[in-house]
Amino acid sequence: MTPETETPWAFFDRLYCISLRDRTDRRERTRLEFSRMGILKRVEFVLVEKDHNDTCRGIFASHLLCMEKAIDAGAQQWVVFEDDVVIHRYAPKILSAAVTHLSTCGTWSLFFFGCLIRGSSKTGNPGVKKIRYQALTHAYAVSRAFGKEIARQPWRGIPYDVMLKNLCDDYLGITPFFAFQSNAETDNDACRGLDRFRRCFGGLGFIQLMNEFFYAHRLMIIVGHLAVLAGLVVCLW
Repeated sequence: MTPETETPWAFFDRLYCISLRDRTDRRERTRLEFSRMGILKRVEFVLVEKDHNDTCRGIFASHLLCMEKAIDAGAQQWVVFEDDVVIHRYAPKILSAAVTHLSTCGTWSLFFFGCLIRGSSKTGNPGVKKIRYQALTHAYAVSRAFGKEIARQPWRGIPYDVMLKNLCDDYLGITPFFAFQSNAETDNDACRGLDRFRRCFGGLGFIQLMNEFFYAHRLMIIVGHLAVLAGLVVCLW
C-alpha cells in the first residue's frame, strides 16, 4: 500500500465520516473500506445522535457540523463521507489527476466521488466531469469558500441534498465514480418507503452505476433506441 502521505488524499486537509453513535457495525465495515484506500488513519469519525423527531434535520445538522469543524481547523479543502459508503473502482492515478485539476482550475465548489446526477459534460481532464447534481451525499469534497456558504445555510425543512442541488449548479465529479451507497436499510425514517423501492431495483449502488452510464452515453443510447424503433416501423410497414 502506498504511504498515506503520498496518496492523492494528501490534497485534502481533513477527512470526516459521519456516523450515528450507536452504529458501531457500520463504522467497523467502513473502516475496512478506508483501510483498503490507505486513508483510515486520517479519517475522523464524527459521531452524532439520531434526531428522532426529524431524521432529515439530523442529517442536515451533521453535515453542517463537518463544515464547521473543517473551517475552525483552518482546512482549505476537505472530504465528507457517510458511514454507509462502499468503494468500488477506486483508482489512485485517476484521483491524483483529478486533484491536480482541482488545484489548478481556479475555483471549485463541490467535488463528488459518487452521487446521482441529472446530466454531465466533459472537462479538460478525462478523470473529471461537470455534473448536474441530483442527490446523495455519501462521499464528496468541499472547498473552503463553498464550505462557508454551506455552513451559513439554515434548516428550512428540506433535505441536505436538495439544499445542495438548489444552492449551486456548478459541481464536479470524478470519472468514473468510485463511491457508492450501500444497500443496507437506511436510518432515515423519512425515506424508508423509497429505500425499499430502490432495493427492489438492485439498490442504490446499481442505480448509481446505471445513472452514471446513461449520462455518459446518453446520445448513443437515444440513437440506438431510435434505430430500433425505426427498424420496427420498417418491419411493420
